[in-house]
Parts: sequence; C-alpha cells; structure tokens
Amino acid sequence: AGTYTNNFALGGGLGGAVSVLFGLASHCSTIISAGTYTNNAATEGGLGGAVSVAFNAEASHCSTGISAGTYTQNAATEGGFGGAVSVNFYIEAIHCSISISAGTYIHNAATGNGLGGAVSVAFNTEASFCSTSISA
Repeated sequence: AGTYTNNFALGGGLGGAVSVLFGLASHCSTIISAGTYTNNAATEGGLGGAVSVAFNAEASHCSTGISAGTYTQNAATEGGFGGAVSVNFYIEAIHCSISISAGTYIHNAATGNGLGGAVSVAFNTEASFCSTSISA
C-alpha cells in the first residue's frame, strides 16, 4: 500500500510509477494492491500512466493481480495505452493472466489516439491462452 505521486516514464516508457515486465519468465506472479496513484504519466506513446504490466518474450504461466487501488489524474500521452493501467501480452506469451479488481479510477486519460483512458489490455503478436479479469 504505497502512495505514488508525480512520477513519469518519459519518451515511450513503461509505467509512470510502477512497471512489471515478464520476459523469458516462467511460473512467476506479482501482486499490486491498495496503492494510491496520482498525477503520474507515461509520455510519447508510453504504456500505463501509473502502472504497466507486460508479458514479453516467451513468458509462460505468469500472473499479476492488481486490486483496491485509487487512480486519479494519470495519463498515457501521445498515443499511449492505459491512462492509469496498461496490460500487454506480447511475443509468445503463453498461459499468462491478469486480474484487476476493486479499483477507483477518476480523471485518467490516454491522449492522441491513445487506448483506454483508465485501463487498456492488449493481446499482441502470438499471445496464446492468456486471460484478463476486470471486476468491481
């Protein structure tokens, strides 16, 4: 349960405040809970104004849980993904999952043809058997 304010990933970066990257990883998990994220940004096509989770390069059987966070005035700018939270399943990610629950999202933005003002989930190149759960 942390407080993350005025953090920036510049120039296409991942996660203005927090970034989790699974690459060539197997059977890994991460839990992000009860944080307060205010005025964070990933600029110039960045991913996740506050939090970015990426499953890359043959990640397998990995999972992330994000719960009970408060996200206010975060941004992914200039074509970025996920004003508050971005989740990306990339090259050959297999059997990976994300669960997002019980969050509060207020005045977040993805600008300049961006995707997901609050949350963006993208399944890309050859991701298979991956899942997402978003709930109140």
